Amino acid sequence: MTMKKIISEKSTEPVWLIDMPIEEREFYDKQNPLEPDTLLDFDLIYPEGFGEGGISGGEREYEYDQIVKRIKLKGNNLDSYEDYLKIARKGYLRPSAGCGIGIERFTRYIMGLEHVEKLDYLQKYRVNFLYKPQELVAKIYIFNLLEELLNEHKKSHNFRI
Repeated sequence: MTMKKIISEKSTEPVWLIDMPIEEREFYDKQNPLEPDTLLDFDLIYPEGFGEGGISGGEREYEYDQIVKRIKLKGNNLDSYEDYLKIARKGYLRPSAGCGIGIERFTRYIMGLEHVEKLDYLQKYRVNFLYKPQELVAKIYIFNLLEELLNEHKKSHNFRI
């Protein structure tokens, strides 16, 4: 069982994972210059066993030498990334970051469904929500609070937002 799955099953509220260990992600995720054993990444883990990776994102490596170092660290073959490395060597990569939300996972969590396949987006019958409206408002408030805390953490570590 993965660390994220364990966190999901044991937590009762969403959990933000930040400062990922460098071994956890691929070479294109940016290494934290202040804490070299970590990456400038994050994941939102849904509670109560609803799963990992509801929202995921981070900064990307863009410097050629750092990309080569990270590919080697991951034990990958440089030849497999020849085209990507050519682009990086020419300086075409720029600092960037991004994130994504798994809308199906989010929907599954909000609806309290065992599998997202059980959701009919245009259903004609009443859905029994896992959460009452006031509980849903509380969860959204917690999401907003977590976002504020993450932003404060980024500011205190001099991360670009």
